[in-house]
Amino acid sequence: MYHYRPCYYSKFRCINSACSDNCCIGWEIDIDEESMKQYDRVSGAFGCRLREHIAKTKDGSHFILRGERCPFLNEQNLCDIFIYLGESALCEICTEHPRFHEWYGSWKESGLGLCCEAVGELLFAQPSPLPFETVLIEEEAEDFVDDAWFSALFAARESAFFLLQYGAFSIEARLSLLLIYGVHLQDALDCEDTAQVKALASSYRNPDFLRETLKNLPMSSDPDHKEPILYGILDFYSSLESIDPKWHEHLQTIKENLPDVLSAQNDLLHSRPECIREYEQFAVYFTFRYFLKSIFDFDIRSRITLIALSCILLFLLDGEQWRTSKTFSLPDRVRLAKAYSKEIEYCEENLNAVADAAWEETYFSQKDLLSLFVS
Repeated sequence: MYHYRPCYYSKFRCINSACSDNCCIGWEIDIDEESMKQYDRVSGAFGCRLREHIAKTKDGSHFILRGERCPFLNEQNLCDIFIYLGESALCEICTEHPRFHEWYGSWKESGLGLCCEAVGELLFAQPSPLPFETVLIEEEAEDFVDDAWFSALFAARESAFFLLQYGAFSIEARLSLLLIYGVHLQDALDCEDTAQVKALASSYRNPDFLRETLKNLPMSSDPDHKEPILYGILDFYSSLESIDPKWHEHLQTIKENLPDVLSAQNDLLHSRPECIREYEQFAVYFTFRYFLKSIFDFDIRSRITLIALSCILLFLLDGEQWRTSKTFSLPDRVRLAKAYSKEIEYCEENLNAVADAAWEETYFSQKDLLSLFVS
C-alpha cells in the first residue's frame, strides 16, 4: 500500500509535561471495539474499576470523565491503564492521537491534527510549499474506491495546494480562487463528470488562468457589507458545542470589538509578514485533511466552505490577539490555531454542523464569503 503524508509526519514526538495542555483532560475519550473486548476480559479489582468507569451506548463506548479528567489519569498525571496493563492495553485513540488516517483503496493518507501544540510547532516551521511524501508500507487494502474518481479528485486537490501556495497573489486572492474553484468542482461532481474535474484541475494550476479569473472578480467590497456577514459567522460558531468554556467568551469579545479586530488584523499582516506563510500552511492542512473525503459523498462544497471559514476565524483570532497585546509570536500562532482546531475538528457534531450550514446558511454562500476576501 502507498502511504501519503506530510514530510514532517515521522518527526512528531509528544512533548509530555512541556505541553500546556493534557490530552487526558477535557476530552471525551472513545474506546474502540478491540480495546473494549480486552477491557471486558480484565479480571480482579482493576478490571472492576475499568468497567465501572466505562459507559456503553448504541454509538460505542467511552470513559466516564471524573470532572474533566480521564478516570485513569492519576494524581501524578500518569495513566493507570498503562501502569497496570501495559502500553498494549491503551485504546486506539490514546496511542494514535493526534494522528489521523484515511484509506482510499490501496492508498492511505495520514496526518497530524492541529489540536496538538507539538504539531503546530512542526507545521508552522515548514517551508512553502508544504512538502509531502509517499512511502510503501506493508498494509492490506480493505475497501476500494473508484480509480477514475480518485485520480480526478487527487489531481483537483493538488491544484488546490498549488493555488493556495501561489505566492504571486495575496492570501485573500488565493482563498477567493479556492471558493470559485469549489463551485465549479461541485458542478462537475453533481454531473458525475470526472473529465470536467480533471479539466478544472489543469486550469487551476495555470497561473495565466488564475490571473484572468481574478480579473473578473469585483475589485472592492463595501466594508459595511462585510461586518454583517462576519457577525453572522461569529453567531454561528457561538452556537456550536464548545470544549473550552472560554471559547465562546473569546468569540463574543471578537464580536463586540469587530471593527477594531479587523483593523488590528490588517496591521498585524504589515507588522508580521510571516503570517501569510502560516495562513497558507493552515489552509493546506485543512485541504489535505478534508478535500479528498468528497470521493465518498460527492460534497466538495462543504469542504471548501470549511477551509474558507477556518481561515476567516483564524484571521479574527489573530486580530484580537494583536488588538489586545500588540505582540504576536510563534507560540501565539500555535495556540490560536490549536484552539480553533480543538473546538471544531475534534467535535463531530461541530464538523457536521459546518457541513450542513455550507448548504443552508445564508452567510456561507459563495457570494458572501467571496466578498470577505475582496478588498
